[in-house]
Amino acid sequence: MQLARDGMLWLGVVGISAAFGFVTMADAETASEPSPQLIRNSDNDGADRPSGRLVLRVPAANTGNEGPDVEAGSPPVEPSGPTIEEEDAPTYFGEPITGTFLWILDCSESMETSDGGSTMENWGGNVVSNPTRLEIVKTETIRALKSLTERNQFDIIQLAGNTNPDGLRFTPPLTDEWQGELVPATDENREEAIRFVQDMGVWWGTPTYTVLQKACSNYGADIGTLFLLSDGAPTWCDIPTLGPDQNMWQSEDAQRAILGEFPVWFAPLRTSGCNFKCIHIGNHFAAGSFLQELAAQNDGSYLHIE
Repeated sequence: MQLARDGMLWLGVVGISAAFGFVTMADAETASEPSPQLIRNSDNDGADRPSGRLVLRVPAANTGNEGPDVEAGSPPVEPSGPTIEEEDAPTYFGEPITGTFLWILDCSESMETSDGGSTMENWGGNVVSNPTRLEIVKTETIRALKSLTERNQFDIIQLAGNTNPDGLRFTPPLTDEWQGELVPATDENREEAIRFVQDMGVWWGTPTYTVLQKACSNYGADIGTLFLLSDGAPTWCDIPTLGPDQNMWQSEDAQRAILGEFPVWFAPLRTSGCNFKCIHIGNHFAAGSFLQELAAQNDGSYLHIE
């Protein structure tokens, strides 16, 4: 009996020792294995981009090129004044309007053309089916005028020719300005400008040469953005070097004259940071090609409104 109890005691000690040894070995093996680490590639720019997957964010790997301690730097400076949300800023055919600007709006006879566009609501709230190019421009211009604030200064020049299509030349072309100077967009000025746009009619010819020269010489270098909107290529009607045998409606020589001289006229404005935006309305191929070339030549932008 005593022998049996001694044997059982011995087996229990051996079992406990074996179990203890197994646990000790398992702990040792676990401790010897490296802990899994998730390290961001040091080539990553650190930006969090949506991937459609659950992302675990971890610090970037230490590349030995750490930046300064955040605590040691100065705290970010809070903005001192009110900010203007982008969506609140006025636009013109989607192009932003900021500061001072000048609109050159084509009022040539072809602006009465309808391009088969969809129905639209004009500036007076009336539904217009198949609007003319001029109706589209008037509606957008009036909409933009209503969104201006007194921080804006502006003027409008009509790109208009002559009432007499049979005349030998236009002396002078009717490139009428609304004010002839940049004025603040007060309530009174905006209402007056809206009436000016509503009353715009059409004329013969597209004296682009004269209107661009006037825009660059009569307003100094204070223009922040120069908008040129047209549906047709320039005509020769107003070029000073027009000869007696030249057709004043011919366009190729007029285009060459403008492309040769406008960069010189525009240079002071360009140096002052003026943006040049060419807007082509309609489907006149020559007009589109000319405006694209003029914009590219002067670091401007080109927009086509069909």
